[in-house]
Amino acid sequence: PYAAHFQKLRLDPEDMVEEMAPAPYAPTFIERLRQWSATVRMLCGARALRPGLTEHLLHRNKPDRRFEAAASAAAPAVEGPDEREALDRRATRYLLGRLQAEAAAAGANLLVVMDAPHEELAAGASPQELNRALETNRLAAEEAELLGVSLLDLSPVFAEDYRGHGKPHGFPQEPAGAGSQWNAYGHAVAARAVAETLDRLGWLRPDPT
Repeated sequence: PYAAHFQKLRLDPEDMVEEMAPAPYAPTFIERLRQWSATVRMLCGARALRPGLTEHLLHRNKPDRRFEAAASAAAPAVEGPDEREALDRRATRYLLGRLQAEAAAAGANLLVVMDAPHEELAAGASPQELNRALETNRLAAEEAELLGVSLLDLSPVFAEDYRGHGKPHGFPQEPAGAGSQWNAYGHAVAARAVAETLDRLGWLRPDPT
């Protein structure tokens, strides 16, 4: 799966964190078929003719929902939302701290940029649905504030732009129809927000020393 190639953490009960190197990407047999066969792409794509039948025939593995944070995909199974949030916070705090230390060692400023839940925005999700989709963004913002890390959440930026212009920010994707990979317009919206934030933080002005 796509998330198999992300950085992972192993979180143990003693509050120790172990980094696990990402697995090199290797296309599966079905992915290679999709690259070479238009018929398979029609069956498996975002606009599949018979998506239910395709799932059955190809025996796609269902994603492991025990712990979905990409940074902590190797975490143990959790029993409830409180336990899951605690693991999310540990993983987020560790990674933000690592980024902060690396930036300080390089003499650089660190700005963490969080993407928005584009599918929910494009689908006109209810406030309750949008609230659930933004849980990770809120958690990251809280942990970043505790560490003194600057964080830009693009959710309000993209939401305001979508309300004002109604233009998609990403490409249609498989299997997610709304797409989470920014297109040129989405990059432009994000770039403006990042530039404004850098200017507000005073990081675009030359150091007088």
